[in-house]
Amino acid sequence: MLTISLRRLICLSGCSADATVCYSLIYGFCKAGRMGDANDVLSQFKQAGFLPDIKCYNALVNGLCKKNMVDKAYEIIKQGNEVGMKPDSVTCNTLIAYFCRSGDLALALRVMKRMIKDGLVPTTDTYRSLLHACCLNGKTKGAMKLFTDMSSISMIPPNTITYNILIESLCKNNEVKSRFIYDGRYESKWGEA
Repeated sequence: MLTISLRRLICLSGCSADATVCYSLIYGFCKAGRMGDANDVLSQFKQAGFLPDIKCYNALVNGLCKKNMVDKAYEIIKQGNEVGMKPDSVTCNTLIAYFCRSGDLALALRVMKRMIKDGLVPTTDTYRSLLHACCLNGKTKGAMKLFTDMSSISMIPPNTITYNILIESLCKNNEVKSRFIYDGRYESKWGEA
């Protein structure tokens, strides 16, 4: 098995197995679509007494979600919890993005609510995935509420990508004038619209 060969090579070269090596192996296997090997790396590192960091777990969770293996991703999150590796905003954003791509906006929103409950702060990535899913599903009002929450409640400034997502959706629904341009957001930067 390639994983064992790489591990031996690491040991023979005098390198120590650390979080960077673990992450690199997991990331590489995930990128190649070799989820079993990526999971084996995590298991072997743990069996050897090495505690992979959250970045290692997140790489595997991300790879599993990209392969539509969300049940296995939750198992990995559970394994991380068992050794004190709590999900962070990257973990949550990976799940939110997966559920948004899968068309399960309700579950994505539940993950965000859990994220907040656990003391994690939603990021621009969190809102971008949710805004995009709302807009793709024709839920412009929901997207606008998220946008407002993003700016006012979470105090996260919108970026070009979030504006582009909203502008595209609002244009498709012929709501640009009434909802976006004349609401005062641009006046301070660009003068009156």
